[in-house]
Amino acid sequence: MFFLKENWAGKRIFMTSITLSTIWLVLFVYMIEEAVGKDIGNSDQWSGGRNVYDTICQHCHETGVGPVIKGRQLPVEYITHVVRHGFRAMPAFPEPYISNEDLKSLGQYIQQTTSEKK
Repeated sequence: MFFLKENWAGKRIFMTSITLSTIWLVLFVYMIEEAVGKDIGNSDQWSGGRNVYDTICQHCHETGVGPVIKGRQLPVEYITHVVRHGFRAMPAFPEPYISNEDLKSLGQYIQQTTSEKK
């Protein structure tokens, strides 16, 4: 934090942004746990890409928190990579959260959706 050495206002802004980011992350994790239940390692709960999207993804990608991903014909490989490794504000979802089969099904579902804009 050498750039904030003598800048108290900058330090305050920096610490506030870190605090708010942490709060958003905690709320996001809580929301995910509520959406999928406490047994997040059980992939038997999914019944296809649409169910995974409706249970997890829509909470951010249809409320303005994350970008709209439906109707963009994103490649399955891109979707699976972003879900597994995260991207910008989106956290990674490792295999205990979503199996490879369910992730592929999710990618295919998102790729095949059409835009819902009228």
